[in-house]
Amino acid sequence: MKKFILLLFLGVFGLGVNAQVVTSDPDTITNAGTADAIVKPGGGSVVVGVQVVVTKISGTVAGDCKLFGSIDGLNYVQIETTDSLALTDVATQTYIWQVAPSPYDKLKCTCTGSGTMSAGILAKAIRRD
Repeated sequence: MKKFILLLFLGVFGLGVNAQVVTSDPDTITNAGTADAIVKPGGGSVVVGVQVVVTKISGTVAGDCKLFGSIDGLNYVQIETTDSLALTDVATQTYIWQVAPSPYDKLKCTCTGSGTMSAGILAKAIRRD
């Protein structure tokens, strides 16, 4: 009986939680260039986590990644002005930003390289309503 009540409780209160993961198109940073990974989690989310994954392709990876947000999809502002991922020369790096609640319709992770390098970037966002 206790198990039944616990399952009923979890079922009733778990119905209101909706999680959705959105993935960007992959892009590549080359040398001192920039690359963007744009995700569209939708505005008004209770919790939004944005994760960027940077994978070394060749050269010596260096540079940084920063998170930007936009309502119209054209004009972006930096969200976390002091929070960025410093790229180092390893096979794979990842970083997660928490944006809660998110008024932004689109989130963009912009990575800028340094030196002679090539690295792939991919971003994922999760939203909970």
